[in-house]
Amino acid sequence: MDVYSFIYGLPVLLAEGLISYEIFKERNVKKYIDYERKKEKEYFTSKAQFMNDLLSYQLKDYIPKPTTIHSCSSSTAEKIKEEIRRLNNNQELESLLDKILDYIPVEYLGNLIRNIKTLEILHEKPINNSIIFRSLGCYYCNKNIIYLPPLGIINTLSHEFLHAASSFYKDGLSISGFSIGNKYGKYFSGLNEGYTEVLNSRIFGFENNGYTSCYKICLLIELLFDNYHDMEQAYFCNNTDLLIETFLKYGTKDEFVYIIEYLDVFATTIPEVEEMEAVISLLKDIISRTNNPDKIIRCEELTREEQKKI
Repeated sequence: MDVYSFIYGLPVLLAEGLISYEIFKERNVKKYIDYERKKEKEYFTSKAQFMNDLLSYQLKDYIPKPTTIHSCSSSTAEKIKEEIRRLNNNQELESLLDKILDYIPVEYLGNLIRNIKTLEILHEKPINNSIIFRSLGCYYCNKNIIYLPPLGIINTLSHEFLHAASSFYKDGLSISGFSIGNKYGKYFSGLNEGYTEVLNSRIFGFENNGYTSCYKICLLIELLFDNYHDMEQAYFCNNTDLLIETFLKYGTKDEFVYIIEYLDVFATTIPEVEEMEAVISLLKDIISRTNNPDKIIRCEELTREEQKKI
């Protein structure tokens, strides 16, 4: 898509933006959740059903674990680079790949090894997709395509490349990092986008400039892990079970659902101050239950920084 085509499509984008804004300006979390999940009448119809289906680990058989992912030889990195060289933005991608391989053990990159063979990168996006109103780029798990704006931005490419490195599609189920999507809806999207930004900053060195509220909350959730690398590896292997099990060592199912639902909303709106404060306050309380001085001190540091900005 050239610049002129993009400008020509702006009226459509603005119209979609106004529709989204009608929801956005309501500033009511419950209404927004109801709107986002209105198609799920036959599935996840209540908080109890949500917990039973997502917190009883009924999806675990769909999700590949490190032991079932492709075996990886010493030549794996070069094979991935060969696949990357056929893509648009191949020089930037090769640089990003080097940083991922330096940071994440290759045995946790089975999704990347599989997806890179058919991955496409397009500098255009469907005009009728409202995600363009909220995002500079997007990754479609079911098509294995990264869409970028006409004038690509490297930290947008890196964010979407992390999605491609942590996603798979099977039997109508889209799994991307920690998020789970099917025809009824998408769950854990706020958690997934926020943690993608954590890794975008940590692995590639980019300053956070997207999904900021989710990013800050994910840094607190990560403190529940004794080793933060476990959460990183769980992200790349779609090990939502480990995330849930770790949270439930210190928090309750109701608290988990509360935080996840707010994160899903925060991914598409700017939270009110009291909304953000409520989630942070709850997480501070949960982290205090670890009785780990280092975690509690780090939590205080992160929340103190947030308080200065509120």
